[in-house]
Amino acid sequence: MLWIRVVRGEDSSMLWSSCQEDLQVISVDSNNSKCCLNQGLLTGPTSLHPENQRAYFHEQLTGKHSAGHREPQRQVRRKKTPGLAPFDSQYCGQKLYDRHTSTCCSGKLFPNNAGLTQCCGEKSYELSEEGVLCCGGQLYRDQPADSTCAGNVPYSPHNYTICQKAAHLPAGQQCCGTKTFHPNEEICCNGHRHKKSAADTACCGIYAYSASAGRQKCCSGQLHDVSFLKNKEEAGCCGPLLLTDRKNQQCCNSAQKTLAYKSQPSHLCCGHWYYNTSIWSCCAGRLIPAPTNRTGTQAGAEEFILRPWMDYNLFAICSMTVMLGTVKSSAVKGNQRFVVLTNAMKIQGKGCIVTAQEDSFVVGPLEHCSTPALKQDRTYLWMKISGHHYKPLSDVPDLTAALHAIMTFCQNMTRG
Repeated sequence: MLWIRVVRGEDSSMLWSSCQEDLQVISVDSNNSKCCLNQGLLTGPTSLHPENQRAYFHEQLTGKHSAGHREPQRQVRRKKTPGLAPFDSQYCGQKLYDRHTSTCCSGKLFPNNAGLTQCCGEKSYELSEEGVLCCGGQLYRDQPADSTCAGNVPYSPHNYTICQKAAHLPAGQQCCGTKTFHPNEEICCNGHRHKKSAADTACCGIYAYSASAGRQKCCSGQLHDVSFLKNKEEAGCCGPLLLTDRKNQQCCNSAQKTLAYKSQPSHLCCGHWYYNTSIWSCCAGRLIPAPTNRTGTQAGAEEFILRPWMDYNLFAICSMTVMLGTVKSSAVKGNQRFVVLTNAMKIQGKGCIVTAQEDSFVVGPLEHCSTPALKQDRTYLWMKISGHHYKPLSDVPDLTAALHAIMTFCQNMTRG
């Protein structure tokens, strides 16, 4: 017989346990006492009183309860070890079970059929079963093929239109959020349906408006009323904000943020910063602590600004040649920059003509410092100067949406 002494913490209180000769103590610390049987790990709960710990280890070693011992509400686990039967059990309610052979569903045990048994509330089903559908914890059998859940109720798409858990009769309708809509008569804006008031009805966030009507202006998903303005040409966007006096307001935009400033003399935009030209200079969207020879006029500020594309007057866009293209790569040589575009499309607004460019369309040379920083894999709206010389105007979040908006407006303008 081998006696093992286990010391708990600094209080030097002792717990004596009797082990057979093939046992050995792996480690003893102030938090846990461990005793190994052929490396099968028995771990004793450290929160028990020493008397209860003595009873606990006695039970684990002999399989018998000691007098006055109350069984701790804690699961005992052994590591899987080669040569020993796996002990990988869990509790289902008050019952101990092996999860490899059984499945516990809300406190009820079911046989686990080759790991295919699944729970649906308090019931079980097999993944291989046909016509079974679990909707919100309710199990339904003998359901038609392709059935889907609308909340906790199953519906067949052959009989219903399901729009985000809402069922509608009849089948085959189009969804807009949780409701159905008629695409020939309505437009769906982020889950909200609206009547088409004009041929160029478009979405601005969750709202619909007509860009050609001139009564509203969309700024980054925020719709603003401009009907009260005497000179609507003075209105412009600065991110989601509406600027009503652009002569005295300045918007500076970068890929990270858009900020509005009160106009000041000898100040220019450099990305989203509005800087004093007597202290700083700007190169490709980066501030450099060195003055330049720039005059600081508002006309000079334009070369450093990428404006939101919806801020541009679409009448002006339709009267020029522009291009949409995604930046694939760029290179700087001296003070010049060359940009390679992919998916580039040239748009001639007057004739409503769209021409696809070669896959790697090179734009340049651009004056490096006076051209804003352009991010790889971002799409931009470009204005043609001459040949392959284009000026970037705006960062476009969605190429397809921008192309559709420009062409729709230009077509309506041509027809009008």
